[in-house]
Amino acid sequence: MDSGSRFVPYAVAEAGDGGTHPCDGHPGSCILFVTAGRIELLATRGTWRVLPGHMVFIPARRPHNLHTPEGSQLVRVMLDPADAPWDHEGCWVARTSALAREMILHALRWPKDRDPADPVAASFFRVLGLLCREWFGNERILWLPAGESRPIQAAIGHVMANPDDGSVESAAAVARLTPRTLRRRFRDETGMPWRRFVRDARMLRAVELLGQEARVGDVAVAVGFSSLGAFTEAFTQTLGRRPSDYLRQRGP
Repeated sequence: MDSGSRFVPYAVAEAGDGGTHPCDGHPGSCILFVTAGRIELLATRGTWRVLPGHMVFIPARRPHNLHTPEGSQLVRVMLDPADAPWDHEGCWVARTSALAREMILHALRWPKDRDPADPVAASFFRVLGLLCREWFGNERILWLPAGESRPIQAAIGHVMANPDDGSVESAAAVARLTPRTLRRRFRDETGMPWRRFVRDARMLRAVELLGQEARVGDVAVAVGFSSLGAFTEAFTQTLGRRPSDYLRQRGP
């Protein structure tokens, strides 16, 4: 198949403008690598909050809204879907490995108006696309489900507003369900166990507080951890770095 009949991959650096940008689904698959600040990706089943040093894969023709706060910086790599086989349903976030980072930044040498017949570019983007299956082979992170029914949405809202109280009993009371029913319906609607959701909600709130330069110990208490060690372990397992490192670096 010649290059004129396929999507021509390219890469571009972008700066956040504070707006939310709707997309009905791009013909190319997309990697967004966040180098500073953070971005939010809103889709039908939930929201991803993508932090510095992380990247999100958006499959071709996947409707979404992208919020890019002022001060955020990212690199967008557009790929031919034929070169990027995808195992997950929908979008996915991963920590950016050293190899992924270097390849994504190197891709900037080929902007949107590049020569579509460039054989080096074609080979490079093909390899990059094939590596996505490996790069995004992790469990889902930095994602919060939207919920389909009002009771589940109420339970989600309760935890987001009160990350220090992740008890299923409190959320069930707000949702007017029994704890057992809440656990079952929550998994049915979101595909995520209740305890996993509470952990992820707490970690996202922790990231927000660390971004405001709050002390690690204060953040641990604010998101429901009585032990600094337990908070550090949970944060590191979820985000790939210690909270003290995130507070110090807040970058890739």
